[in-house]
Amino acid sequence: MNTSRFDVDEKSGRLVTDVFYKIDSPDSEPEVESDSTVGSTRLHEDNDEYQTGALRVSGVGRKRGVASECIRTRKCQRYRFLDELTVELIGGKPSEFAISDTQQLLVVPEMKKRLEASELRGFDFLEVKRMHWRPSAPKLWCLHRHRGLSPVRRAIFDPVDANKCPSCGQRPLQCPGCGLTQRVCSKCGRDEFFVAAKFHKGESDVRIASMANPKREIIEARLWNGDDVFGDGAATFVSWRFVDYLTSVHVGPFVATPVWTNVAGLNGEQRRLIDAATKSISS
Repeated sequence: MNTSRFDVDEKSGRLVTDVFYKIDSPDSEPEVESDSTVGSTRLHEDNDEYQTGALRVSGVGRKRGVASECIRTRKCQRYRFLDELTVELIGGKPSEFAISDTQQLLVVPEMKKRLEASELRGFDFLEVKRMHWRPSAPKLWCLHRHRGLSPVRRAIFDPVDANKCPSCGQRPLQCPGCGLTQRVCSKCGRDEFFVAAKFHKGESDVRIASMANPKREIIEARLWNGDDVFGDGAATFVSWRFVDYLTSVHVGPFVATPVWTNVAGLNGEQRRLIDAATKSISS
């Protein structure tokens, strides 16, 4: 009988809040109901001064991989990053700070200078190609997240031996070094590995039951390297001090939703990094 699971552990550890936030546009629709025990969503919006138009990423250009520390270096592509980005403005005007519908953080030149002069870390800047913008519109820059192992708690296989293609047995589906999970089997081409547990058909169903949408996103503090902006490929997360900096310089609009942080088992240096993430920096 197939009882394999692929889920995120949402309970273990010493979980605290108000260290990291998931940042998004006020216009975004949440994929799942948020965990109400985390706390209320923090919204900052300057109504008239920094109103954003409908910024939409219309296309993502080339992506390239670079050398990684993954134990499957030649096959794993965990370090993939934007090489080119095109943004279409669907009306209005760009704010100093905006968030695209693909989780890219976008800034105009003045805001870029302010961020470069700040004590925030973990990003550089990629100039954005503009589509359908008036000639007088300002340049736009994307905060280019540094590459590295994501500290977001990842889903794991239970039992561990289930980390293989359910059709041909090719293993692993999930890289044991960095957690990157294949979408297509490199051997047989199967592209459907998982199914929501409530739709699993039982013993005859070779697919792996999985939590459809975890309600808790958990940052593993011991894996965090001090970068104020980081992601897991699907969402962008920022430190408390990043959110505090944006509000201190009156930049918006954005929504910052607190997520859980596991602070269990930290050494002295890791504790120092976490403490610094919750302290204001000069603006």
